[in-house]
Amino acid sequence: MALIALLGTVFAASAYGKVRSTVAWRSFAFSLRPLLPARWVRPVAVLLPATEVGLTAAMFWAIAGGLAKLPGTLAVVQWAALAAAVLLAILTAGVAIAVARDSKVACACFGASNRPLGRLHVARNSALVVIAVLASTVSGQASSPGGLLVGLVAGAIGALLIIRLEDLAELFHPAPA
Repeated sequence: MALIALLGTVFAASAYGKVRSTVAWRSFAFSLRPLLPARWVRPVAVLLPATEVGLTAAMFWAIAGGLAKLPGTLAVVQWAALAAAVLLAILTAGVAIAVARDSKVACACFGASNRPLGRLHVARNSALVVIAVLASTVSGQASSPGGLLVGLVAGAIGALLIIRLEDLAELFHPAPA
């Protein structure tokens, strides 16, 4: 459940960063303009956060179902993780294309950022794809509430590190003034 908690938290933060205000959403939509044909910008700007919210709900529903030992929870975990892997693979490809084009588009992954998309974002998203694929191969549920709690805490810590990765990277490799 740690991987599901990590993914759910990352998607929740990502969706929140895009829709927390009209200004945030417009900034996110604006960041898509250099990457997409003009007719796709608005639909993607609406559909992506909505998909992230849906995946967040599925992940946390799976966690609640695991805690309550509800039947069918394993299928929800596997399908939600697989859907997350597909979405993340598409986003990773888009980021990689933007980096290859040297587009200088700012990352709007978790809200407005001044740092342009770069190899760090490709690596982060690639790691998230691997995490989602691993989570989709889960073959059982947490054996105890304590095990589930440890998984949730580990997932939340992992998600925090992923969400704040740009800040952590800045500590070790400050941007030139």
